[in-house]
This record gives sequence, structure tokens and C-alpha cells, in this order.
Amino acid sequence: MRRFIPVAAVAAAAAGSLFSGILWLNNLVSAWRYHAMLARGNTFAGIFPSGLWPSLDWSTVDASTVTTLIPFFGFLLILHGLLRVDGREEWPFFPGYERLNIALGLLGTIWGIILVGYYPDDQINVTALIRCCLHTAMFSTLMAVAWVMVVLPAVVMPVMRLCRKLHGGVEAGIDSIGELADEFTRNVGRAGEALEAGTADLRRFRAETAEGIEALAAFRAEFSGCAAEAASRRKSEAAWLEGVAATAREFAEAGRRIVELQRELTETNRELAERNAGLLLEKSRIDEERRELSELSRQLAERNAGLEAENSELIERARTITRQLEDAEKSVAELRGTVEEVRRALR
Repeated sequence: MRRFIPVAAVAAAAAGSLFSGILWLNNLVSAWRYHAMLARGNTFAGIFPSGLWPSLDWSTVDASTVTTLIPFFGFLLILHGLLRVDGREEWPFFPGYERLNIALGLLGTIWGIILVGYYPDDQINVTALIRCCLHTAMFSTLMAVAWVMVVLPAVVMPVMRLCRKLHGGVEAGIDSIGELADEFTRNVGRAGEALEAGTADLRRFRAETAEGIEALAAFRAEFSGCAAEAASRRKSEAAWLEGVAATAREFAEAGRRIVELQRELTETNRELAERNAGLLLEKSRIDEERRELSELSRQLAERNAGLEAENSELIERARTITRQLEDAEKSVAELRGTVEEVRRALR
């Protein structure tokens, strides 16, 4: 067992490094082709081009390649750490590794936002922005947060500490509050077991010395002055044993409470993570609706401007027709006057 688990861990780390490295290389080629198309002013409706292996294009969702770089770099460090085990607290990584991953995720987010400004005016659409820019921004941050806050503490570090212990018995440092609580719980349990064992030994000692009651009675008769002191010592011993047993029970109860609190904290963290994911999805939906409303408002404004121009033209035509009607009425009035004069002349 001391040989199988490290060898299996090295094989798993090597396989993870190879697979994530292939994904990163495929993503790197796809991102290069995408940026080249964007520089030529052609984004093909926002669809990422294929990489070296089209069957792996499901992983090419990030134009910054941070999403595939983070696990590739992590597996390389894990493989290097398994081949060179040491007692550093940050083993198999280095100081600031978690901050570096978070920084890479933020850089991917910023790069996804920057890409929006380089889209040609005639090719900007919601589908292109979501598939390229928004995916680049969100997937890079998602991978950084998931790798640092979920995969490392929940999977990688426990396995690596186990491999280090199996490799050479090197004791790993306490890396988190949860590990500190686990270590304290284990120490409390061991202390309670030791106290209970001591209590059992004392009880066995008293049972074994019960056979010498007669000799003790004779000794007590001869040295009556020491009887009261022996009785007081037995009482104090019994009280001490009761106190030790009560302390052991309190330690055991405190250990159970700590385990229960740790379980509750784990459940609360999981619920908060799920709620945070739901909030991110809701924010994405609201941003999408806001962009659609902005586009609709712009179209309505353009249509309103066109209607106002048509209305102005119609008003001007109405004024022209009104003037023409007024002129016609004047001409009719003049014609009526002429006709009336002709009638009077005929009479």
C-alpha cells in the first residue's frame, strides 16, 4: 500500500497533465485563429474556429485560454511535487499560487470585455457577444474559482498529504481551519481515550487490591492514626476519578459538537456556492434582457424620428393644400361675382 498509492497518484497526475495539456494546446490554436479572424474583421457570427483536434472543440470556449491553462499548470505542479516530495507547507505548489490563479481568471474576464470593442459594426450581435466575449469572461473566472476553492481543498490537497505521508512519513502542516478542527477533534478523542484507559486501570487496581482487605484492617488497627488519612486519600482519589471521567465525557461531547459544527459549515458553504452560481446565472439573464431592451429602445427612437419627419412633411402638405383651398375659394368668390355681374347685365 505504501508503494501503490504514490505510483497511482503519479500516473493520475501524468494523465491529467497530458490530457489538460492537449486541451490547452487545442484551445491555444483555436484562440490564435479566432484573433486572426477578428483582426481581419471577420468573426463568423461569433463561433470559435476549430483547433488541431475538432473533437476537442467543446473545450475551446475561452479566447484567453485561461480555462484550460489553469488545470494544465496545476497538474504539472502536482506531478513535479509527487516526484520531489518535501516538507514545505505549500507543497506541491508555491507561495501565492492561489492568488496567481485568481489573477489569471480576472485577466481572462478583462480580456473577454476588451474583445467587445474589436467587433466590426456590421457583425455585432447578441449571439456573437455571448459565445465569444461573455464565455471568455465567465469561463476563465469560473475555472479559477472552482480550481482554487473547490478542487484544491476538497480533492487535491487531501490526496497529496496522504501521498506525502505514505512516501516518507512527512507530517503535513495544517492548511485550513477545517484541518485544524479535524486535528483538534482527533487530539480530543485521543485524550478522552487515554483518560478512560487510566480510569479503567485504576478500577482494576482497586479490584486487585480488594483481596488484601484483612491485611489492611490489621494494618489499620495497628496504625489507626493513618486510617483517616488513607480514607481521605481514597475519597480524593474517587473524586479525582469522577472528575477525570466527567472531563473525558466533556472532551468527547466537545469533539462530537466540533464534528457536527464542521458538517454544518460544509453544508452551508455548499449552499452558498449553489446560491452564488444561481445569482451569476440570474445576472447573466438580466444583462441579456437589458441589452435587448437597449437595442429595442434604439430601434424605437429611430422609428420615432422617422415618424416625426413624416409628420412634419404631412403638416407642410396640409398647409399647402389649405393655402390652395383658400386660393380656390377666392377664385370661386370672384367667379360668382363675375357671374352675378353678367346676370345683372343681361337683365
